[in-house]
Amino acid sequence: MTDDVIDATKFKVARMHPPGSEPIKVVDIKGVDLEGKTCDIDISKCPKRIVLAFLSRGCQSCVRIWSEAVEGVKMLPEDSMFAVVTKDLDFEEHQGDGDPGQGQVLVICSTKAWHDYQVPGNSHIVIIDTELEKVVEESGALNWAQVMSLI
Repeated sequence: MTDDVIDATKFKVARMHPPGSEPIKVVDIKGVDLEGKTCDIDISKCPKRIVLAFLSRGCQSCVRIWSEAVEGVKMLPEDSMFAVVTKDLDFEEHQGDGDPGQGQVLVICSTKAWHDYQVPGNSHIVIIDTELEKVVEESGALNWAQVMSLI
């Protein structure tokens, strides 16, 4: 018997909410950064496309996306922005140390955003079209290649 390894970068990930289900309401995100300073994402002041990665420092696939995003954001279309959204800092403090994005990726800690965007678990990507004011794609992802496959 052989151990088969599946290359997860070759698969497009599936939508989490089926077509016809209640749409996710687009709302501003309010929270703090990893140092505890208040910060927010005002959707009305953002570029056309926002890529939100709901991640945690305690999740291995999350840390991979987070660290790959340092270079990966350079591949995003010019009219896009990327941000990592973790749960509140009091939860995140127990998940790991440091910043996998090395201070080069916008991070906002907001458990409320996880509820607002109906995030089912770690390593979840939500893409917002700010002109349409709606979530146009959302899915789980294991790496940056899968994040890019959603755009």
